[in-house]
Amino acid sequence: MESLIKVESLFLSIIIPIFNGEKYILRCIKSILSQELSEDLYEIILINDGSQDKSLDICNALSLEYSHIIVLDQPNSGQGTARNFGMSIAKGKYITFVDIDDYFHPKVLKDICNILMSHSPEILVSRNTAMNYNGECICQPKYKYAIGEKYIGEKLLLDNYLPAAVWSKFYLAKFLKKNSISFLPNIIHEDIEMNLRCFAVATEIEFTNIVTYMYYWNPISTDRLMDDGKKCKSILSDLVIAHSYKHLKNKYTLSPALAEYFCQLSNSLVVSVFLQLMKLRNHIAFSSIIQISQKTKELGLIPIHGGTRSKKMDKVAKLLFSYRWFDFLIKFRNRL
Repeated sequence: MESLIKVESLFLSIIIPIFNGEKYILRCIKSILSQELSEDLYEIILINDGSQDKSLDICNALSLEYSHIIVLDQPNSGQGTARNFGMSIAKGKYITFVDIDDYFHPKVLKDICNILMSHSPEILVSRNTAMNYNGECICQPKYKYAIGEKYIGEKLLLDNYLPAAVWSKFYLAKFLKKNSISFLPNIIHEDIEMNLRCFAVATEIEFTNIVTYMYYWNPISTDRLMDDGKKCKSILSDLVIAHSYKHLKNKYTLSPALAEYFCQLSNSLVVSVFLQLMKLRNHIAFSSIIQISQKTKELGLIPIHGGTRSKKMDKVAKLLFSYRWFDFLIKFRNRL
Protein backbone atom coordinates (compact mmCIF):
# COMPACT_ATOMS: atom_id res chain seq x y z
CA MET A 1 0.00 0.00 0.00
CA GLU A 2 1.43 3.37 -0.99
CA SER A 3 1.71 5.90 1.77
CA LEU A 4 -1.17 8.34 2.08
CA ILE A 5 0.35 10.09 5.04
CA LYS A 6 0.92 13.81 4.94
CA VAL A 7 0.85 15.25 8.43
CA GLU A 8 2.05 18.47 9.97
CA SER A 9 2.43 17.11 13.51
CA LEU A 10 3.37 13.90 15.28
CA PHE A 11 1.01 11.10 14.31
CA LEU A 12 1.80 8.00 16.41
CA SER A 13 3.09 7.54 19.96
CA ILE A 14 4.40 4.05 20.76
CA ILE A 15 4.45 3.52 24.53
CA ILE A 16 6.64 0.76 25.95
CA PRO A 17 6.94 0.05 29.71
CA ILE A 18 10.13 -1.78 30.68
CA PHE A 19 11.00 -3.81 33.75
CA ASN A 20 14.21 -5.85 33.57
CA GLY A 21 13.92 -6.14 29.81
CA GLU A 22 17.55 -5.85 28.78
CA LYS A 23 17.38 -9.09 26.76
CA TYR A 24 14.52 -7.86 24.60
CA ILE A 25 14.92 -4.09 24.18
CA LEU A 26 16.97 -4.08 20.99
CA ARG A 27 14.77 -6.66 19.26
CA CYS A 28 11.64 -4.69 20.12
CA ILE A 29 13.01 -1.26 19.17
CA LYS A 30 14.63 -2.48 15.95
CA SER A 31 11.27 -3.90 14.86
CA ILE A 32 9.90 -0.34 15.09
CA LEU A 33 12.86 1.50 13.59
CA SER A 34 12.76 -0.80 10.54
CA GLN A 35 9.12 0.02 9.74
CA GLU A 36 10.03 2.50 6.98
CA LEU A 37 8.20 5.32 8.73
CA SER A 38 9.64 8.81 8.72
CA GLU A 39 11.12 9.67 12.13
CA ASP A 40 9.07 12.87 12.30
CA LEU A 41 5.89 10.80 12.04
CA TYR A 42 6.18 8.91 15.32
CA GLU A 43 7.79 8.79 18.74
CA ILE A 44 8.86 5.87 20.91
CA ILE A 45 8.32 6.44 24.62
CA LEU A 46 10.30 4.05 26.83
CA ILE A 47 9.35 4.01 30.51
CA ASN A 48 11.87 2.30 32.76
CA ASP A 49 9.84 0.93 35.66
CA GLY A 50 12.57 0.54 38.27
CA SER A 51 14.56 -2.08 36.35
CA GLN A 52 17.42 -3.72 38.24
CA ASP A 53 19.35 -4.75 35.13
CA LYS A 54 20.88 -2.62 32.36
CA SER A 55 17.56 -1.66 30.78
CA LEU A 56 17.86 2.05 31.59
CA ASP A 57 21.41 2.23 30.21
CA ILE A 58 20.31 0.61 26.95
CA CYS A 59 17.32 2.95 26.67
CA ASN A 60 19.47 6.03 27.28
CA ALA A 61 21.94 4.92 24.62
CA LEU A 62 19.10 4.51 22.12
CA SER A 63 17.72 7.97 22.91
CA LEU A 64 21.13 9.49 22.22
CA GLU A 65 21.22 7.79 18.83
CA TYR A 66 17.59 8.47 17.85
CA SER A 67 15.98 11.83 18.61
CA HIS A 68 12.44 10.42 18.43
CA ILE A 69 13.10 7.96 21.28
CA ILE A 70 12.13 9.41 24.66
CA VAL A 71 13.18 7.79 27.93
CA LEU A 72 11.27 8.18 31.19
CA ASP A 73 12.39 6.71 34.50
CA GLN A 74 10.28 5.92 37.56
CA PRO A 75 10.52 3.76 40.69
CA ASN A 76 8.94 0.35 40.20
CA SER A 77 5.21 1.09 40.16
CA GLY A 78 3.75 -1.45 37.76
CA GLN A 79 2.89 -1.58 34.09
CA GLY A 80 -0.31 0.44 34.38
CA THR A 81 1.39 3.37 36.10
CA ALA A 82 4.25 3.25 33.58
CA ARG A 83 1.81 3.35 30.67
CA ASN A 84 -0.04 6.26 32.26
CA PHE A 85 3.27 8.11 32.61
CA GLY A 86 3.90 7.59 28.91
CA MET A 87 0.39 8.69 27.98
CA SER A 88 0.81 11.89 29.99
CA ILE A 89 3.58 13.14 27.70
CA ALA A 90 2.54 11.48 24.41
CA LYS A 91 2.17 13.94 21.53
CA GLY A 92 0.87 11.63 18.82
CA LYS A 93 -2.63 11.79 17.37
CA TYR A 94 -2.79 8.04 17.97
CA ILE A 95 -1.34 5.90 20.75
CA THR A 96 -0.38 2.25 20.77
CA PHE A 97 1.23 0.07 23.43
CA VAL A 98 3.97 -2.55 23.18
CA ASP A 99 5.32 -5.01 25.74
CA ILE A 100 9.10 -5.05 25.71
CA ASP A 101 9.41 -8.81 25.06
CA ASP A 102 7.16 -8.50 21.99
CA TYR A 103 7.72 -6.81 18.64
CA PHE A 104 6.11 -5.67 15.38
CA HIS A 105 6.08 -7.66 12.18
CA PRO A 106 8.09 -6.00 9.37
CA LYS A 107 6.59 -3.22 7.24
CA VAL A 108 3.13 -3.12 8.81
CA LEU A 109 2.94 0.24 10.57
CA LYS A 110 2.88 2.24 7.34
CA ASP A 111 -0.31 0.45 6.28
CA ILE A 112 -1.77 0.91 9.76
CA CYS A 113 -1.00 4.63 9.70
CA ASN A 114 -2.61 4.91 6.27
CA ILE A 115 -5.83 3.40 7.64
CA LEU A 116 -5.76 5.68 10.68
CA MET A 117 -5.10 8.72 8.52
CA SER A 118 -7.83 8.01 5.98
CA HIS A 119 -10.55 6.58 8.28
CA SER A 120 -9.86 8.28 11.66
CA PRO A 121 -11.41 5.61 13.92
CA GLU A 122 -11.41 6.01 17.68
CA ILE A 123 -9.89 2.53 17.96
CA LEU A 124 -8.30 0.36 15.28
CA VAL A 125 -7.94 -3.35 16.10
CA SER A 126 -5.30 -5.35 14.22
CA ARG A 127 -4.28 -9.01 14.46
CA ASN A 128 -1.35 -10.66 16.19
CA THR A 129 0.79 -13.77 16.14
CA ALA A 130 1.53 -15.64 19.36
CA MET A 131 4.87 -17.41 19.72
CA ASN A 132 5.54 -19.85 22.55
CA TYR A 133 8.89 -20.59 24.19
CA ASN A 134 9.50 -23.41 21.69
CA GLY A 135 9.32 -20.96 18.79
CA GLU A 136 5.95 -22.26 17.57
CA CYS A 137 3.74 -19.50 16.13
CA ILE A 138 -0.04 -19.31 16.00
CA CYS A 139 -1.64 -16.54 13.98
CA GLN A 140 -4.85 -15.03 15.29
CA PRO A 141 -7.80 -15.93 13.00
CA LYS A 142 -9.29 -13.29 10.74
CA TYR A 143 -12.01 -11.18 12.32
CA LYS A 144 -15.63 -11.96 11.60
CA TYR A 145 -16.35 -8.23 11.49
CA ALA A 146 -16.37 -6.35 8.19
CA ILE A 147 -13.10 -4.62 7.37
CA GLY A 148 -13.40 -0.88 6.88
CA GLU A 149 -16.73 -0.64 8.68
CA LYS A 150 -17.05 1.28 11.95
CA TYR A 151 -18.66 -0.45 14.91
CA ILE A 152 -20.17 0.82 18.13
CA GLY A 153 -18.34 -0.63 21.11
CA GLU A 154 -21.52 -1.51 22.99
CA LYS A 155 -22.72 -3.73 20.15
CA LEU A 156 -19.38 -5.53 20.04
CA LEU A 157 -19.38 -6.18 23.78
CA LEU A 158 -22.96 -7.43 23.74
CA ASP A 159 -21.94 -9.65 20.83
CA ASN A 160 -19.44 -11.22 23.28
CA TYR A 161 -16.35 -9.68 21.68
CA LEU A 162 -13.65 -9.38 24.35
CA PRO A 163 -10.97 -6.78 23.49
CA ALA A 164 -8.44 -8.15 26.04
CA ALA A 165 -4.87 -6.85 25.59
CA VAL A 166 -4.04 -3.28 24.54
CA TRP A 167 -1.22 -4.25 22.21
CA SER A 168 -2.11 -4.58 18.51
CA LYS A 169 -4.67 -1.82 19.01
CA PHE A 170 -4.36 1.85 18.11
CA TYR A 171 -6.24 4.51 20.11
CA LEU A 172 -7.15 8.06 19.17
CA ALA A 173 -5.48 10.15 21.87
CA LYS A 174 -8.30 12.70 21.85
CA PHE A 175 -10.81 9.90 22.50
CA LEU A 176 -8.86 8.67 25.53
CA LYS A 177 -8.52 12.18 26.94
CA LYS A 178 -12.17 13.09 26.35
CA ASN A 179 -13.35 10.04 28.29
CA SER A 180 -10.65 10.31 31.01
CA ILE A 181 -9.40 6.82 30.19
CA SER A 182 -6.18 5.61 31.75
CA PHE A 183 -4.97 2.41 33.40
CA LEU A 184 -5.90 1.52 36.96
CA PRO A 185 -2.65 1.56 38.97
CA ASN A 186 -1.16 -1.24 41.05
CA ILE A 187 -3.19 -4.11 39.62
CA ILE A 188 -2.64 -7.06 37.29
CA HIS A 189 -4.60 -7.40 34.01
CA GLU A 190 -5.14 -3.64 33.92
CA ASP A 191 -5.22 -3.68 30.11
CA ILE A 192 -8.39 -5.78 29.97
CA GLU A 193 -10.17 -3.43 32.36
CA MET A 194 -9.00 -0.37 30.42
CA ASN A 195 -10.06 -1.86 27.09
CA LEU A 196 -13.54 -2.70 28.28
CA ARG A 197 -14.01 0.91 29.42
CA CYS A 198 -12.80 2.07 26.01
CA PHE A 199 -15.24 -0.18 24.19
CA ALA A 200 -18.10 0.85 26.49
CA VAL A 201 -17.96 4.44 25.22
CA ALA A 202 -16.40 4.12 21.74
CA THR A 203 -18.67 4.60 18.73
CA GLU A 204 -16.11 4.27 15.94
CA ILE A 205 -14.15 1.02 16.22
CA GLU A 206 -12.60 -0.48 13.13
CA PHE A 207 -10.96 -3.84 12.44
CA THR A 208 -8.14 -4.73 10.08
CA ASN A 209 -6.81 -8.17 9.20
CA ILE A 210 -3.25 -6.84 9.00
CA VAL A 211 -1.12 -8.97 11.36
CA THR A 212 0.95 -6.33 13.13
CA TYR A 213 2.13 -7.77 16.40
CA MET A 214 4.24 -10.70 17.59
CA TYR A 215 3.25 -11.67 21.10
CA TYR A 216 5.85 -13.71 22.93
CA TRP A 217 4.38 -16.22 25.37
CA ASN A 218 6.91 -16.03 28.17
CA PRO A 219 6.79 -19.06 30.53
CA ILE A 220 8.41 -17.01 33.31
CA SER A 221 5.90 -14.17 32.98
CA THR A 222 4.49 -12.80 36.24
CA ASP A 223 1.08 -14.02 35.10
CA ARG A 224 2.24 -17.64 34.99
CA LEU A 225 4.72 -18.17 37.80
CA MET A 226 3.16 -16.84 40.97
CA ASP A 227 4.20 -17.17 44.55
CA ASP A 228 1.66 -16.66 47.32
CA GLY A 229 2.04 -12.88 47.26
CA LYS A 230 1.48 -12.67 43.52
CA LYS A 231 -1.51 -15.02 43.67
CA CYS A 232 -3.01 -12.77 46.31
CA LYS A 233 -2.29 -9.64 44.24
CA SER A 234 -3.88 -11.23 41.18
CA ILE A 235 -7.05 -12.02 43.11
CA LEU A 236 -7.14 -8.58 44.73
CA SER A 237 -6.71 -7.08 41.26
CA ASP A 238 -9.76 -8.99 40.06
CA LEU A 239 -11.75 -7.49 42.92
CA VAL A 240 -10.65 -3.96 42.02
CA ILE A 241 -11.64 -4.62 38.41
CA ALA A 242 -15.00 -6.04 39.52
CA HIS A 243 -15.60 -2.85 41.50
CA SER A 244 -14.74 -0.77 38.43
CA TYR A 245 -17.24 -2.68 36.28
CA LYS A 246 -19.93 -2.47 38.94
CA HIS A 247 -19.71 1.32 39.12
CA LEU A 248 -19.06 2.07 35.45
CA LYS A 249 -22.68 3.17 35.02
CA ASN A 250 -21.97 5.99 37.49
CA LYS A 251 -19.09 7.29 35.36
CA TYR A 252 -20.53 6.95 31.86
CA THR A 253 -24.01 7.04 30.38
CA LEU A 254 -24.71 3.39 29.61
CA SER A 255 -27.76 1.78 28.09
CA PRO A 256 -29.69 -0.59 30.41
CA ALA A 257 -28.34 -3.56 28.42
CA LEU A 258 -24.72 -2.44 28.74
CA ALA A 259 -25.13 -1.58 32.43
CA GLU A 260 -26.44 -5.11 32.99
CA TYR A 261 -23.52 -6.53 30.99
CA PHE A 262 -20.99 -4.85 33.29
CA CYS A 263 -22.95 -5.86 36.39
CA GLN A 264 -22.78 -9.46 35.21
CA LEU A 265 -19.06 -9.11 34.49
CA SER A 266 -18.51 -7.79 37.99
CA ASN A 267 -20.47 -10.65 39.53
CA SER A 268 -18.60 -13.17 37.35
CA LEU A 269 -15.27 -11.90 38.64
CA VAL A 270 -16.41 -12.17 42.26
CA VAL A 271 -17.59 -15.74 41.67
CA SER A 272 -14.28 -16.47 39.94
CA VAL A 273 -12.41 -15.18 43.00
CA PHE A 274 -14.44 -17.48 45.24
CA LEU A 275 -13.73 -20.47 42.99
CA GLN A 276 -10.02 -19.63 42.89
CA LEU A 277 -9.92 -19.50 46.68
CA MET A 278 -11.71 -22.84 46.91
CA LYS A 279 -9.05 -24.31 44.63
CA LEU A 280 -6.14 -22.62 46.40
CA ARG A 281 -7.50 -22.79 49.94
CA ASN A 282 -4.73 -25.11 51.14
CA HIS A 283 -2.02 -23.51 49.01
CA ILE A 284 -2.42 -19.88 49.99
CA ALA A 285 -1.65 -18.23 53.31
CA PHE A 286 -4.54 -17.83 55.74
CA SER A 287 -3.62 -14.15 56.07
CA SER A 288 -4.10 -13.77 52.31
CA ILE A 289 -7.58 -15.28 52.52
CA ILE A 290 -8.46 -12.81 55.28
CA GLN A 291 -7.06 -9.91 53.22
CA ILE A 292 -9.11 -10.96 50.19
CA SER A 293 -12.25 -11.35 52.29
CA GLN A 294 -11.81 -7.90 53.80
CA LYS A 295 -11.23 -6.35 50.36
CA THR A 296 -14.37 -7.97 49.00
CA LYS A 297 -16.44 -6.47 51.80
CA GLU A 298 -14.65 -3.11 51.62
CA LEU A 299 -15.52 -2.79 47.92
CA GLY A 300 -19.15 -3.76 48.52
CA LEU A 301 -19.01 -6.71 46.13
CA ILE A 302 -21.02 -9.10 48.31
CA PRO A 303 -23.73 -10.06 48.70
CA ILE A 304 -24.06 -10.50 44.95
CA HIS A 305 -27.17 -9.08 43.32
CA GLY A 306 -28.11 -10.15 39.80
CA GLY A 307 -26.70 -12.72 37.44
CA THR A 308 -23.33 -13.52 35.93
CA ARG A 309 -22.15 -14.20 32.38
CA SER A 310 -22.76 -17.97 32.62
CA LYS A 311 -25.40 -20.33 33.98
CA LYS A 312 -22.81 -22.33 35.93
CA MET A 313 -21.60 -19.21 37.69
CA ASP A 314 -25.19 -18.17 38.42
CA LYS A 315 -25.52 -21.21 40.70
CA VAL A 316 -22.42 -20.20 42.66
CA ALA A 317 -23.65 -16.59 42.76
CA LYS A 318 -26.79 -17.76 44.56
CA LEU A 319 -24.57 -19.41 47.15
CA LEU A 320 -22.65 -16.18 47.64
CA PHE A 321 -25.91 -14.30 48.00
CA SER A 322 -27.24 -16.71 50.59
CA TYR A 323 -24.16 -17.41 52.72
CA ARG A 324 -21.25 -15.62 54.29
CA TRP A 325 -18.80 -16.89 51.68
CA PHE A 326 -15.74 -16.31 53.86
CA ASP A 327 -17.10 -18.54 56.65
CA PHE A 328 -18.11 -21.09 54.03
CA LEU A 329 -14.57 -21.13 52.64
CA ILE A 330 -12.95 -21.45 56.05
CA LYS A 331 -15.23 -24.37 56.89
CA PHE A 332 -14.06 -26.20 53.77
CA ARG A 333 -10.44 -25.25 54.39
CA ASN A 334 -10.48 -26.72 57.87
CA ARG A 335 -11.86 -30.04 56.66
CA LEU A 336 -8.45 -30.96 55.20
